[in-house]
Amino acid sequence: MPIGYPFDGQYDGIKNRLGMGAFSPNQLAGLSLWLDADDASTITEAGGSVSQWDDKSGNGNDATQTTEASKPTTGISTINGLNALDFDGDDDWLIGASGTISISLSDHTIFFVAHLDTLDELQCFINWNDNTGSTNRELFCFVLASGNLNVNGTIGSSTIIGDDLQNTDMLVSINVNPGMTMVTRLDGVQKTSNAISLVSSADAFSIAAEFDAGSVPGNFTNIKVGEIIMYDRNLSASETQAIEGYLSSKWGIALP
Repeated sequence: MPIGYPFDGQYDGIKNRLGMGAFSPNQLAGLSLWLDADDASTITEAGGSVSQWDDKSGNGNDATQTTEASKPTTGISTINGLNALDFDGDDDWLIGASGTISISLSDHTIFFVAHLDTLDELQCFINWNDNTGSTNRELFCFVLASGNLNVNGTIGSSTIIGDDLQNTDMLVSINVNPGMTMVTRLDGVQKTSNAISLVSSADAFSIAAEFDAGSVPGNFTNIKVGEIIMYDRNLSASETQAIEGYLSSKWGIALP
């Protein structure tokens, strides 16, 4: 029986009624990255400044920051009462381990829960660069264009029409099938499905900034981040809904 969205927003409730217990992202095959700001044991900090955010997937794909002024903060911001990392939009960002995911060599699916504090002309939330540092692949950039919010980047570009996400808690799902399509869902509703072209592998990823290897970061994002989950395959519809249900129940984001 495929698992869909939770009744009344209670995803664990429907899981328990099916005799399956509480759901966890690691129950699905292909988990490559899992960053959870509500799990204090995964955050290395001093005075609230975060130097490392540990990957719960078991793959060691931790996100780090060594520059003091560029460290996001923990313990001051929440989403649905749960701790979220706060990126100030000026110089805060994290960089992931090299080789975390190869966006051109395999299907993948990405989920994140965040609260966008301000929306400027260009802010890059999740970015990959290739192993030469010559090409950015902005998987999810917030771009204002004629009053609309765009999902923009080298691997694909589309528009989320009429959605003003500033000061809004959001759950975004991105399913990518290399050389074919990128499907973007916002709070459980499909917003875009567009052709993409992936031409080379990516070596590292960054959070809340655009970054090329060997250069300085830019296009910082003023955002609170609750959770980021990635799989190294294109999840099925029911699997995508299972993760969306888990995140919806945990972070208090209503789904249809």
